[in-house]
Amino acid sequence: MSVNCSALTESLLESELFGYEEGTFTGAQKGGKKGLFELADNGTIFLDEIGDISLTVQSHLLRVLQEGEIRRIGGVRIIPVNVRVITATNKDLQGKIRAGSFKVDLFYRLNVLNLCIPPLIERRADIPILIKHFITKSGKRVKIEQDVLEYFMQYEWPGNIRELKSTIDYMLTICEGNVVTKGDLPSMLGQEGGSMTSEYSICGSILEMKEHIFILEVIKQCNEKGKSASRDLLSSKSKESDFVLSPQQIRRRLDILESEGFVVKGRGRAGTKITDAGIEYLYFLKSKYAVYC
Repeated sequence: MSVNCSALTESLLESELFGYEEGTFTGAQKGGKKGLFELADNGTIFLDEIGDISLTVQSHLLRVLQEGEIRRIGGVRIIPVNVRVITATNKDLQGKIRAGSFKVDLFYRLNVLNLCIPPLIERRADIPILIKHFITKSGKRVKIEQDVLEYFMQYEWPGNIRELKSTIDYMLTICEGNVVTKGDLPSMLGQEGGSMTSEYSICGSILEMKEHIFILEVIKQCNEKGKSASRDLLSSKSKESDFVLSPQQIRRRLDILESEGFVVKGRGRAGTKITDAGIEYLYFLKSKYAVYC
């Protein structure tokens, strides 16, 4: 079991981790819902971006680690769980402790076996290996020109492996033929990470960024299979992700994306297609998300 803690609001993260009882809130599942800790009983749960959780969720998580038990939202029954917890973050947790935004007790409960993965810039020899892996995984038979590889070896990769992967994915989508050249490099590669104050200003939060990445990625995958993506399909697929979007919410987001020229919506049941500008925007979001997270 795994969850990206930065992708969910505090209330959604609590319900995902600890579950809830029937009638707890409007739209609650009949009979309640088991949380990930219950589902992972006698197994392992991976909490990504642990440095982004609120103090309230930290307190509940600390109880799980100390007592080996949870209580569903809206419930009174204590449920024992036996779960191995693995976490990851790129935040300075000790700095957050000093700032009062991370519980020291939780830090020491989690900090049993600490594995520090160095950034990609400190292990440049891995770059060609990773590129080969991503290309092989894509199923495409292409080669990378030497000058592109040299550029990759010199670039600092602030978004680490996520940014490298999204760059390769973009170039494999754009390139014509079986050789990836410098002309296939994304135009914004090398721009400084930071706040989104560039020409792409329609996406202001991490959650909005993830929603746009999800929508555009699904549309692109459908288009690559010769199909268009309907609102119902996008809504259905969202249930498999970290968030759920209704067809009406999908429609509003598609309207925004279409107004910027990133997608083209067909009439009736024709579905939606991604444009070249949309593919470029998708890469931009992936690289920015990699830098932020």
